[in-house]
Amino acid sequence: YHDSRLSLQPGIGYAMHGGESVIKDGERVDGYLASSGKHKLTLNYLEVPVNLVYRFPGPRDGHFFAGAGPYVARLLSARIKDKVRTFNDAGQLETNVVINQLVLGDVSNSADIARIDIGANAIAGYEFPRKYFIKLSGNMGFRDLHSSGKVYDLHTRNIGLALSVGKFLG
Repeated sequence: YHDSRLSLQPGIGYAMHGGESVIKDGERVDGYLASSGKHKLTLNYLEVPVNLVYRFPGPRDGHFFAGAGPYVARLLSARIKDKVRTFNDAGQLETNVVINQLVLGDVSNSADIARIDIGANAIAGYEFPRKYFIKLSGNMGFRDLHSSGKVYDLHTRNIGLALSVGKFLG
């Protein structure tokens, strides 16, 4: 749907989400007894948003726009990076880094991460003459992507913020 001010704007994009959590003293991680450290989860998605966008009247050819709508995202890859500080047999503190690429579809290695995310997003920006634009967008997933607690007792939802520069086609 499109008229001079209101349009339906589908899109497709790559998005990287993730987060960190602190490893507690005495916690076991990949066979190590930790004194401290961090878990870092990285999730890579293909996102498809569909926004209803309103273009505000403006001077000359440029104008502000704002919109909102749903999105669906497909998990492409995921990994967990653990940086763990431990004491070795000699009592010295050492740092171990373990990276686990999660095999999607393998229940024993997937950390029970949902492959599909759904949520809502909002955009606001300015379209310059010749259809160039600058846009701020934010999204929030509705699904708990890691609800089983099988690995690291994580409960996660995707939340993102992006700044884009580009050109409208058509």
